Amino acid sequence: MKARIDDIEVLRGIAILCVLVQHIPDIFPWSVSPSDPPRLGWWVGVDIFFAVSGYVIARQLLPALAAAANPEARWSVIRAFWIRRAWRLLPAAWLWLALILMAVCLFNESGVFGDLQTNLEATAAGVFQYANVRLDRVFGVKPYGVSFPYWSLSLEEQFYLVLPLLVLLCGRRLLWLLLLIVLVRFAIGNLGSAFRVEGLALGVLVAIAQQHNRLAVPDWFGRLPPWVRLALIPAVLWPMLLLGKVTGSSPPPTQGIIALFATALLVIAAQDRGLLRLPRPLHGVVLWFGSRSYSLYLAQIPIFWATRELWFRAGVTSPGNGDALRFGMTACVLLIVAVELSWRFVEQPLRRYGAALASRHLAPFKA
Repeated sequence: MKARIDDIEVLRGIAILCVLVQHIPDIFPWSVSPSDPPRLGWWVGVDIFFAVSGYVIARQLLPALAAAANPEARWSVIRAFWIRRAWRLLPAAWLWLALILMAVCLFNESGVFGDLQTNLEATAAGVFQYANVRLDRVFGVKPYGVSFPYWSLSLEEQFYLVLPLLVLLCGRRLLWLLLLIVLVRFAIGNLGSAFRVEGLALGVLVAIAQQHNRLAVPDWFGRLPPWVRLALIPAVLWPMLLLGKVTGSSPPPTQGIIALFATALLVIAAQDRGLLRLPRPLHGVVLWFGSRSYSLYLAQIPIFWATRELWFRAGVTSPGNGDALRFGMTACVLLIVAVELSWRFVEQPLRRYGAALASRHLAPFKA
């Protein structure tokens, strides 16, 4: 099975760019006027990530479990899966949590990083994978701390823990369980928004459909001029952004529909036919963002707030709109450098190490 699908990487790149745009205001110390109209819901990039994650995980895990000859082999596949996931996700996540705590203690003259107690509580939630519980209104929202984006990572990692067990328990009924989960999430709207697993479930359903050769895009679509095919991206993304507008303190009750739009993009990308190939050099830029999307997601808020602390220490204690360019450029440079270092020297080497560990774990069951 092909390890990397460029169109999936493009989709990841689009998703992280959406998330970065959503968090751009975190670069600037000045606040937005409450009378301003609501911004587009760029947070929908997270729902694109959910759909992609469900698909990528399932297209590898489900065939491996189906090919396992006996229960012992199936449990070995599951343990190897968890090993790969742990080494893929946890080292970089824990590194950035440690850097945040260091910044709270040593690089916080402006107070932008908040207090130690809040960040310790948030760090514990990130390490032990309950950050989404901590942020959900159903359970009573706790102070966020710098690591608030970890809510989505906790949700994904909970899903990675549970999905293999559901496959073992449900067998062929997994399809119906996933459909039920999606329907329930549609029914309850934005309630429990930090547990919105419908995107992950839809991604798994896409992988199941592809396994059974029921995920084909018509040939005529591939023969369309490239600019017509690429128009699909803004045509799908724009309604997602409109549906994602937040006019109050609560997310909109349209998250299920947003997940369906994200899944539509996923179906196109999953064809692996270059249907989402962008013009040069834009394609290479978006692939860079896609390949480093995890490090970008982890680093964005610490770097944005470090930018504010740097300029505070430089004497810009009362910034305004005229300082936007230098704040923005500083954040861009710091983010690119930090992400490249994290990706090259933490994420990639330990990902390869985890893959090697998993392969050795599976070796006794290979013919």
